[in-house]
Amino acid sequence: MAGRELVEVGKKGLDLLYELEKSPQSETPNIVKDWNYLHFNDAHIDSLPESIDRCIHARVIETACNRLSCLPQSIFNMPQLTKLDLSLNAFNSFPIVLSGMTKLQSLNLSYNHLSELPMQISGMTGLKDFNIGFNNFTTFPTALFNMSKLETLTITGNMLSNIPVEIKDMTGLRKFFLFCNCFTMFPIALCGMGSLKELYLGNLKGLYVHHNHISYIPADIVSMTGLESLDLESNNVTHLPPQIRNMKSLVELNVRGNPLVQPPEHIVDRGLDAIKRYFEALTTTGAILSSRIQVNLLGETVAGKTSLSRTLQRGTSTLTILADRTRVVEQMTWNSHQDIVFNINDFGGHDVYKIGHPIFISKHGLVLITFDLLKYDPGNKKHYQFYIGNWIEKVQAKVPGVKMAVVGTHVDKVEDLDSKCDKVEKQLRDHKQKQQDWCKSQIKKIEGNTDGTQTSIPPAYADKISKLMALKEQVKNIPDSIFWVSSKTMKGIKELQDFLVTVAKDHAVQLPKMWVEAASNICNKKYDDSPCNTLELDEVQKLIKQYAPASWSQEVETYNKKVHLATNDILNFLADCGDIIWFDSSPSLKKVVFHKQEVLVNVLKAVLNHDKADVLSKLLKPMNMPRLEAEDTQDKIFNRGIISKKAMELLCEPLCLSSTEVTSMEKLMQKLELCYQVQEEQSFHFPCLLTQERQSELDEKWPSKVSSDTTQLALEIHFPFQCPEGIYEKLSVRLHNFLEHTLTEHIDWKDGVYAQLQSCQMQLSREERHQQREMANSTTDWVITIAIRGSDLLEMWPVLSRAHDYLMAIIEEDWPGVSYGKYLVCPHCTSEDREEPTRFKKEILEGVNRPTNVLCKNTGRYISADLVYPPHWKQVVNKNKDVLRQKITEPDLHYLNNLFFQEGIFSDYEYEWIKESPEKTAVFLDFLTTKSDKAFDILCQFFVEPERYKLLELIKY
Repeated sequence: MAGRELVEVGKKGLDLLYELEKSPQSETPNIVKDWNYLHFNDAHIDSLPESIDRCIHARVIETACNRLSCLPQSIFNMPQLTKLDLSLNAFNSFPIVLSGMTKLQSLNLSYNHLSELPMQISGMTGLKDFNIGFNNFTTFPTALFNMSKLETLTITGNMLSNIPVEIKDMTGLRKFFLFCNCFTMFPIALCGMGSLKELYLGNLKGLYVHHNHISYIPADIVSMTGLESLDLESNNVTHLPPQIRNMKSLVELNVRGNPLVQPPEHIVDRGLDAIKRYFEALTTTGAILSSRIQVNLLGETVAGKTSLSRTLQRGTSTLTILADRTRVVEQMTWNSHQDIVFNINDFGGHDVYKIGHPIFISKHGLVLITFDLLKYDPGNKKHYQFYIGNWIEKVQAKVPGVKMAVVGTHVDKVEDLDSKCDKVEKQLRDHKQKQQDWCKSQIKKIEGNTDGTQTSIPPAYADKISKLMALKEQVKNIPDSIFWVSSKTMKGIKELQDFLVTVAKDHAVQLPKMWVEAASNICNKKYDDSPCNTLELDEVQKLIKQYAPASWSQEVETYNKKVHLATNDILNFLADCGDIIWFDSSPSLKKVVFHKQEVLVNVLKAVLNHDKADVLSKLLKPMNMPRLEAEDTQDKIFNRGIISKKAMELLCEPLCLSSTEVTSMEKLMQKLELCYQVQEEQSFHFPCLLTQERQSELDEKWPSKVSSDTTQLALEIHFPFQCPEGIYEKLSVRLHNFLEHTLTEHIDWKDGVYAQLQSCQMQLSREERHQQREMANSTTDWVITIAIRGSDLLEMWPVLSRAHDYLMAIIEEDWPGVSYGKYLVCPHCTSEDREEPTRFKKEILEGVNRPTNVLCKNTGRYISADLVYPPHWKQVVNKNKDVLRQKITEPDLHYLNNLFFQEGIFSDYEYEWIKESPEKTAVFLDFLTTKSDKAFDILCQFFVEPERYKLLELIKY
């Protein structure tokens, strides 16, 4: 529409055309002649009027979501028409009238009832973009082979299972969308399209076949030399061909949602370059079928875990004396077979490891819930939950999907063994059944729980259903039979060993020989006589050089780079197996390998010590601190959660750490978000050490009743029974790191944080609360509340939204399987100081059309949606328009203008206006705020890049 003003018309224009249809000889009004964008979507019509050709300048007709089954013959007489959207209609056959329209460039017939195409469509010589997705095609339409100028073809959501070799005739094809079909094998006919470039024909760059049933990828795919993007998400692929490493043009590969065995999952997670290096290493150094599996023994204290661990490792009866049962965690290695290595972690009874739990237990490992059968009383209803049930649920919440089994010990001391074992196994089966029934009931509740505000399930609820389905399946994976063992008589040990070996074989993967040999050498460093508690990255690289193939040394320029990348691959492999702890994403911690988990856990035990007397005694040791300084330091630790660098060194002194190792441990604790550094005091704040109750001075700063000139936004997260360990403290640390530049005052206590920001106040709190009406199945809840007070909602919502996002991220990182409920507390009820305010389920408010007002059930009044829904993105953009004008660069604006034009969001007229305007960015933002949410989604994707991430904060709460 270059050179012409955009003139859009909707339903009213359609009514005028129907009137003109009644008078075919009448003169066409000038206003109709000026229309160039006909927007008739969702107009509830069965046909278009024959008079539509009177819109002689129309270039775009959108008529989606109607009941059309044919088109008027007069549409052929519209010489300017280039884009026609007929999606979501009732076409059973292709509208043949279009077949001779040579100017039409884009045609969308998706979501109709087509099953074939006529050969006459070859007359549409100008067509470049054709969408026939979600129709009834069972075979590929042969009529398309004659359309050599077609650039983009979308045939998703049909029932195709094969692509004919004649696809090579579509020489102009650039984008081909095939996902959501019925392919069971990779469409081999596509592989030849890359080689056609040598015949000066087209070259396929993007192939999208996700959500099919493909299980095999042929080696011939390497012949697609021009392929840049390959999307295979959600298929049944188990092996990628090694030849994929030779596809130099390939830069994007999506294989999420496939049961991949080769390459292993941890390599796939690191991206295409890691996949190519894996196959290169297999080829150059040889392949070994290997299994390194982490076995974690969990359970209450004195359950026989250490004796069992040592018996498994040594293969003979090994009992543990009481004096040996004081360690937090003990690591052992058991080589049962040449290609199977078990890394056994025996966790003691100390709770400290639970804080950093996710870094100690690998999701690809195995957890043995261990309990003492001699102490266990099947008649005591609390015993099952205490010794077995709580541990199962905790592991499921922390590491969903991890393989588990239950082990009963000391069976040699138990009388009436068979009867007792049968009762415990029945309790385990009952527990599993109750969990499955609970999952089913929650799913059913969610599916019917829309509060009357919408008919479909919001995305957040769909995600919860998906997690519940996964939990239901995970319960089934726990064996019904418990392993009954005795480390004294060796009873049941052989059966447990056989089970472990079977699990290990199921986890076996093909690995490069170099990786396996180097990994074994690194792991042996745990048990040598070296006083070092960590490994430097340079030292690891020296080890790995010993296993580098000879061919590398011939390439002097790239040798060091290859060693560096191989080191990253091997360390990531060991970290995934749980053999080491290594942070590839942290520039400072990446230089350190924590290969002795026992040392790390003992550091946490020393620093996070809640025994005041023990802490004071360590500070008072000779040559450490004078008593007054030690008592002041002790007071800071337990009342303010502050540990100075000097105090930390003294607490860790018995562990004989070097100064470099102490520094590494400090960085690690910050990485784990156990603390944040208080710069001016050269110390660290640990929220988990606080013992002080809420200070009385806060009653004035944050009174229980909200003042009349203030609004309170509050979000509550309800956890049944207990709050997951460390989750609240980690949120406190993460929020401080976000808010530190806007804080004017900060006060914290054992279960809360108060912050005075530049524009509002915030209080974060944790409490145990009695049963709520919405949580009828719970006796008590632990509740984390994020509350914001202020007078400007546009200033308050971003703080609340950011805190919510942080908490959800922490749950996903540390407790991805935990159950919780989210509620927004009605601000109107809060202002009226109601004891039981209305609580809006947070998921209901996500992904739906925003109303003007919302009903508060407790008061029966309608309140402004601004109090319940975050501001619309258009409000946010308008608010931050001046800042955005300064921050969006000229190259970025040029790219965005082109992108929005290509996506059909900006018209020719808008595109040209932005290019020629002296205030380009201001005009761009003005046009942006008139567009749909699709424009916002595209903008967010652009701003998500690291160098533009701060811009994302200016458009999204």
